[in-house]
Order: sequence, then structure tokens, then C-alpha cells
Amino acid sequence: MAESLEVIVPLLEGETVTRETDWFTIRDARLQMQPYTRPKMEMAVTSIRSPAGAIEAGKYGAGLLVLGGTSDDAMAYHVKNWEVCQETAAEHGRTVARDQWRITAWVHLAETREKAISDIDHGFLDWFEYSKAILPGTPIPFDTPDPKQYALDNQVAIIGTPDDAIREIERMQAAAGGFGKLLALAHNWAPFADVKRSYELLARYVVPHFTHNLDARRASYDFGTDHIEEMRKDVGTAIESSQKAYEAHRKSKGAKAAE
Repeated sequence: MAESLEVIVPLLEGETVTRETDWFTIRDARLQMQPYTRPKMEMAVTSIRSPAGAIEAGKYGAGLLVLGGTSDDAMAYHVKNWEVCQETAAEHGRTVARDQWRITAWVHLAETREKAISDIDHGFLDWFEYSKAILPGTPIPFDTPDPKQYALDNQVAIIGTPDDAIREIERMQAAAGGFGKLLALAHNWAPFADVKRSYELLARYVVPHFTHNLDARRASYDFGTDHIEEMRKDVGTAIESSQKAYEAHRKSKGAKAAE
């Protein structure tokens, strides 16, 4: 990874690169077309637990893409790696911002927590067996008697309602001191229709909470409910005043016609 970034980043920044390693050789390489996004396209380097990814991200001012879980213990590791990323960026004359810090999470939402938990009976255990077979590390111990319950009890995933998701993301934000984006990992834990519904709930109720897109509407609604009696009285007064003005106008016109 380090050797490839030593070539990729200079190329994206418009440099001509010559480099020889034990797995590739390039001489006077340059890009025929520069990135559309200037000064270069956004990049992110994966980080799990070791500082290796954080070091490379900091060295090139790239984003940090975390795949190492969302439990309190995992978040503590992520915070340390983010500090490594910041320190390394400063050492190399680069800058990194928290909005470049992405944390991934397993997420499945439903209208009730009970339904969300029931939904993942569809494929969670299959995923667990798959992860044991191919992943070098898994957040769930191989010998646990009830993998799903372990996941629910140990902050392995966000399974529940939109309110549950908001609460968990706020916990993560507090532990991290703030990060840029949450990426919901795709999975086959639930039937596809329920997965799509989960994404819809995430988009409709969770995302607006953190982007504050609905704050003005909520404030307007709250003001209306707090002052409803006063507004009803004002409306009644306005209607009565308009009616009296109209009657006065009619009488005035009748008096002028009689003259």
C-alpha cells in the first residue's frame, strides 16, 4: 500500500514519476488526463486497528476510512489512530480535517427494535460463518454460543429503530470528538425488502437529525403548538375585524347612494 501511494499521489498531483519496486517498475510515468476534481480527487486510506493506514493517510492528506468496529473499545483505537493521522500530516506539510474521517458500521433498522432483530435471522448466522472462514479478524468470538446476541450486547452493530441509530451514532461522535461521515456497510443479514426499508428509515429519520435539515420545520411546529390558543384567538379577531370593516363599507355605500 505504501509503495503504491508513493506513485499514485504524485501522479494525481501532476508529477512525472520513476519508481522501481519488487512488484512494479515505472519510468517517466505521467497521467494523460488530470483529475476533474482539483487539486486531485478525494482519497481515503483504510484503517482497522494498527496505525499503518493512519500514517499513510496523514502522509498524503487523505481521508481515513475506518473498518475496525464501533464499540467503545474500538472507538478508543480509532481516536488514537486519528491522532496519528494528524501528527503524520503535520510532519509532511499536509492537513487533514475531521470531515475526511469516515467510520463504517453494520446497520439494520426497522419500525420496532423487535422487528429489526427478527429481520436479521434471515442471514446473520450465514454471514458469521462466512466471516469466520475468510476474515483475518471478526468482532464476534468464533466460539460464542449465540453470535447474534453477542452482537446486540457488545455494540457490534446498530440494530433497532431510527432512534436507536441516532443514539448510537451520538455515542460514537462523543467518543471520537466528532467525525465526518458514517458509512453503513452493505450486508445480506435481512431480506432485501427489509434492507431497502432500513435504508429508507436511515435516510428519512436518521440523516436529517445530523444534517439539521428539519430543524427549521421542527422549530416552526413547536412554536405553533406552543402558541396555538393565541393564534386561534388572533385568527378569530382578524375575521371579526374584517367582517366589521366590510359591514361598515356597505353602510357607507348605502348612505352615499341615498344622497
